[in-house]
Amino acid sequence: MKTFTLKLYAVLLPLLLLITTAGAQMGIGTASPHSTLDVRGSVATSYRAFTGATTAASTDNLLVFTGSSAATITLPTAVGCSGRNYVIKNASTTGPTPVLTVATTSSQTIDGLTTWLLDDANESLTVISDGANWNISAQSLPTGSGTSWSQNGNSVASLKTIGTMNNYSLPFITNNTEKMRLSNTGNLGIGTSSFDGTNPEKLLVDAGTTSSYNVISGKGTINNYLQLNIQNRSSGSSASSDVVATANNGTESVNFIDMGINSSTYNVPSFNITGVNDAYLYSTGNDFAIGNATTNKSLKFFTGGTVSSNERMRIDGSGNVGIGTTAIPRGGIGAAKVALHGSNASMSGPHMQFTTASDNYPLMQFMPWAHDNNYLFFDSYWDGTNFKSGTTAGGNFMISKSSGLFQIDYANINT
Repeated sequence: MKTFTLKLYAVLLPLLLLITTAGAQMGIGTASPHSTLDVRGSVATSYRAFTGATTAASTDNLLVFTGSSAATITLPTAVGCSGRNYVIKNASTTGPTPVLTVATTSSQTIDGLTTWLLDDANESLTVISDGANWNISAQSLPTGSGTSWSQNGNSVASLKTIGTMNNYSLPFITNNTEKMRLSNTGNLGIGTSSFDGTNPEKLLVDAGTTSSYNVISGKGTINNYLQLNIQNRSSGSSASSDVVATANNGTESVNFIDMGINSSTYNVPSFNITGVNDAYLYSTGNDFAIGNATTNKSLKFFTGGTVSSNERMRIDGSGNVGIGTTAIPRGGIGAAKVALHGSNASMSGPHMQFTTASDNYPLMQFMPWAHDNNYLFFDSYWDGTNFKSGTTAGGNFMISKSSGLFQIDYANINT
């Protein structure tokens, strides 16, 4: 074998000298080469497996890591070996895959970085020297472990996935810094990778210290309502759907404002001011301000429907209060800070009633239901048919204007 090798060198050496001198082409396995070196057959390069820290040598080409714990492979200087390339692969079968760090010497870089990580099973890297630093010419995962996703996208024939196949989160980076993370439990953090330990957020956006007052915005164009919808699909007796804003010193108990709606079976004794499917808006902070800050515009309250006839009360831009009327004073006649409007009827007119905790009988009732029918009752009331006593002691009084007469009535009827 040694004799053959020497004879081969003896044949090749003059040929190589001839190629160098004449700028010709050399073919192995062909008499018609198409390149400086044209090999028509298989090519073997140096293969070396390693399990721990190592340094790539000038005699290496394919370097395969098979260790069970994190390790580093150091590239030699890129100076003086322009065009040299190494193929490095993390072939460890240990799970989770131990990280293989590819390092440089003499402050040289790999695509501008001092180190490069191979942290996925069967991930490989090809680097080539430019005479000063190392450049990546390829990085990939073989089929079975995953196929590389390319910059500017991949052409796929069917649905494909991107992510991790083991119990690790998926970080997203820009400018070599993590900006978003999809956790191994399916929680998405933007600007953070830390979720609440007790009640982890499904979507968490943390703007950090910022000069922008916009954290989340939703925009669109549609000739219909455009909504942000939160729906708790539980029908449990403690379930509700809520939108909450919390002060910097707020907790789940204090210093927040809550807008929500209860479930179809809601029944919580500690919050029974609301019931099944009731909606609410309340605060646990200090004063609660609600209003309209636009000049000369009103704050309206409505019930029973959403058309203009369903308005029940308003506070206008001057602070006047109207109940049953949108104009204060009604029709612009007279003067009023508070205007009440009702029908010409004894039971549905613009009436007022005053009671106390003792019972439900009126202490005083004011019933102006039509012109020439105005009544002020003391310890008595009108039930739609008869005048009745509202007390069991002291008698009853009524002041009225009716049928053109002004009357003061007293009855010592205590029932």
